[in-house]
Amino acid sequence: MKPLILPTQRLHGEAAYHMYPTFSPDGQLLACASELWSEVLFCVWDINTGQRTTLTSGPGPTAVAFSAGSERVALVREKEIDVFAWPSGQWITQVPLDRKEWEPPGPSIGFAGVDQLWVLCPYQEIWLWDLSSGQQMLHRQFRAGEWACTLTVLDGRLVIYTRFRDPEEKSTSSPRLRVELLETGEVILRTSPGTNPRFTSDLRHVMIDTDSGDRGCEVWDLVRGKLCGRVPASFGISSGRWPLSPEGRYLAWSSPEENCIKVWDTSQERLVQEIPTIGRYIPQRFSPSHWLLVAIANRRDERVDRTMILDPLTGVCLGETVGHPMAFEPELSSFSPCGRWFASSMSLESYEHWYDPVPAGTVLLTDLERILPFATPIVRAGA
Repeated sequence: MKPLILPTQRLHGEAAYHMYPTFSPDGQLLACASELWSEVLFCVWDINTGQRTTLTSGPGPTAVAFSAGSERVALVREKEIDVFAWPSGQWITQVPLDRKEWEPPGPSIGFAGVDQLWVLCPYQEIWLWDLSSGQQMLHRQFRAGEWACTLTVLDGRLVIYTRFRDPEEKSTSSPRLRVELLETGEVILRTSPGTNPRFTSDLRHVMIDTDSGDRGCEVWDLVRGKLCGRVPASFGISSGRWPLSPEGRYLAWSSPEENCIKVWDTSQERLVQEIPTIGRYIPQRFSPSHWLLVAIANRRDERVDRTMILDPLTGVCLGETVGHPMAFEPELSSFSPCGRWFASSMSLESYEHWYDPVPAGTVLLTDLERILPFATPIVRAGA
């Protein structure tokens, strides 16, 4: 079939240079935090109506989070975390945050319940707050040699992912990844030593670069607690750079030397597709709901601006659009959980390199509704 031309909206910020698009769990809202000279404008867009609601402005931000039912929106500021009700946009409460000694990448946040907010400083400590009472429910400081990556709610349980060095191993070995229940400390999984962990969008799988020169990358199922896939070292792949499919099975990458996108089955350890391209395309993200892969070529010096939405298992291009920037940074693009929307952001450092530069501080939003009937839904194990 001939690729369908997909519409892309431009959501403009207020004199901003960097925006991180974050979808609500139902995919109906898009939160954007834009910043210029330490001043922030925090907005929530209703995707269906195009209405923008500005919740706050001021110094910050570093992170945004929605509750599971989108009843709450939280924003990390310079010295506090503001929590708002939705859809009213009313400010509810504020959580104190003293981060004068915190190192990059800074705090991350998420909801364990409608009125339960976790706050994570990756190298130091974690808090769990009850927003209705304003009281701390839990506070944990990390030991030397531990670095927490993130938290999530898996099957109703709050789980923390921590990188740590095993004292029984050589001091030169890389940290392992440990998965444990936050409240009880019960360990679910320890991975092999490795670097550059890259999680799937639902945090149920992770790929790491192993220490062993001949083992390459490993994919771990963090829920079942087992190794589930590998990528050979001969490919020279770095796990932190390339997208992994939602169930952790497929990895996509490209190289400057080859005009193609390769798709590797990590569980069966075989190449399933080599998709030819004209020039180099960067595989950006897999859809969380359908077998779709976004790949982008946007180079001003070559007068190229094309975003392809591919079926990664057949290599067929189902749709295309323009405007999205090429980037390896995962936070610069995202899919809505329902798979209908793909969003990316334009940064000041890179936007001048694109073929058709748009104003810095712009979020580009593509509607994939027309191609979803032609895409295969992802059926997860146990569904």
